[in-house]
Amino acid sequence: MKRHGWTTSLKDDARDHRVMQAKSQAAIAGRVKAQRARFANQPDSVLEEDETMFEIIDNHVSVDVADLEATRSYLEEHCGLSKLREVNRPGLTIAWYPGLELWQATDDAAPGIVKHVAWQVDDIDAAVADLKAKGVTFDTEEIQQIDINVVDTGEIVRYIFFSTPVGLQGELYEVNPPRD
Repeated sequence: MKRHGWTTSLKDDARDHRVMQAKSQAAIAGRVKAQRARFANQPDSVLEEDETMFEIIDNHVSVDVADLEATRSYLEEHCGLSKLREVNRPGLTIAWYPGLELWQATDDAAPGIVKHVAWQVDDIDAAVADLKAKGVTFDTEEIQQIDINVVDTGEIVRYIFFSTPVGLQGELYEVNPPRD
């Protein structure tokens, strides 16, 4: 694909996205640390009404697909996308690519329909507390964690769902590196 006089590929774009995401995460971590230090000994009323104690890092939509293996092959071979992580459980495989969470459609599911929209946050505990304070109701009281034994990267993935007024479920999730 040509873009502004130079040639690029989706694979290059995905690599650049990962590099920019890593730099962004480091910058966000620094800002969050400074912000928390600034407000550590202040009463809650010091915070401005629209100020949050978390940052959105990334997002994706969840989609059922008719043939997960064919979809993965297409994304990797034709679009140059790299898989971010995968969950494998008996009878269930979920694969994440930049912007996508793909599920093998079950007999009762319609392939191609967006199931939820998700936002990766730097601090899920702070995000949940902040959104609860603003009136968001979550589907569960506790943040859930995917069993690290079924995540191919060993990453620690925590998540929680909530309802949105647009008819889709919302999800907040946090991804941390594997523990040593």
